[in-house]
Amino acid sequence: MRHCFSIFLLSQTLEDKQGVNMLPKRAEQFETYLYLQGKYSEVQEQFTTLRNCYYLIECAWCKRRIRWKRQAASVPGDTSHGICPLCAVNLLKKLPATINPAPQSRVQYTRETDASKTVPAV
Repeated sequence: MRHCFSIFLLSQTLEDKQGVNMLPKRAEQFETYLYLQGKYSEVQEQFTTLRNCYYLIECAWCKRRIRWKRQAASVPGDTSHGICPLCAVNLLKKLPATINPAPQSRVQYTRETDASKTVPAV
């Protein structure tokens, strides 16, 4: 029913000679469409060329994109893995403190026979 009604309105518009102005507008819009389609193809080709020069670094834990890095000629593939800051913080919180204790700066002294002299222990 809707379709029939829209055809009736279109025919009514064309009979009133208002539809005559639609043809130049349509031609102009079609030319614009073709221009934009060509421009899009050019930009897409440039993007593909640039993307082949870089590879993606993504987080091995959460698969987020971290950054793009310029690809050396000897590096195969298009993706490498790292760790994002958020996953690094979560991972470090889970590690017990005994695995990587903080360095201690203790110096132990031993007494020699002379009470006034002390030397560091080795």
